[in-house]
Amino acid sequence: MCLEDTGLLPASEVYWYYKLLYTYEHDYVNLLVYDRGPFIYIRVRVGLECLEPLHLVVEACEDEGSSLLKHADDPEVSKIVVETGCVRLYVPFEPVLRVKRMLEKLGITGPLRILDYYAETG
Repeated sequence: MCLEDTGLLPASEVYWYYKLLYTYEHDYVNLLVYDRGPFIYIRVRVGLECLEPLHLVVEACEDEGSSLLKHADDPEVSKIVVETGCVRLYVPFEPVLRVKRMLEKLGITGPLRILDYYAETG
């Protein structure tokens, strides 16, 4: 599955970032797509033909992190990480409906945009 096929981000924006990230030779990249409340990233693999979405990552710290824990038992969430006052929820991208449902539960209904990115190994 390619990120542009999910309908979550403008395809032209995804293509632009794919071309940029492909030249950096990173295997995995986190794309920041939301920063008003919890931080929301899309973890992607830089594939041979496109950005392949792996997980939606929702991260919040302190009070916001505590409120994020109420989603820990949601069926969309596959993994929870709690460390140093921060909570991170992982939602697999397949099927993409899981991601859309989680975004709705978080009250995020508008279109997403890539705000920033950082590379990660592994």
